[in-house]
Amino acid sequence: MAGIGSAMTSRVPGEAMSESSRAIWVSITRLCSA
Repeated sequence: MAGIGSAMTSRVPGEAMSESSRAIWVSITRLCSA
């Protein structure tokens, strides 16, 4: 999962990757891991 997350974040500009975006990504990652 970490690899996929890193690949997605690298595609998204740093400015667009806000706190809320990261929070959403964490939720998605947890759902996929569960």
